[in-house]
Amino acid sequence: MLKAIKNGQAKEVIIANDADLHITSKISLAASEHNIPYSYVDSRKKLGKACGIDVSAATVAIKQ
Repeated sequence: MLKAIKNGQAKEVIIANDADLHITSKISLAASEHNIPYSYVDSRKKLGKACGIDVSAATVAIKQ
């Protein structure tokens, strides 16, 4: 995730509200520093499901 943000590959970042703050704070800071919009969703489970995966996801980068 951080690599995609720093390389300019991420166009938007989505962060789960219930994810570990240690992880999400680094992601939101990097997104802010690189002028990449980010938003929050309710839970890791919902974020994973929205991505079509069977596991929860703390963060997602949209590359297109």
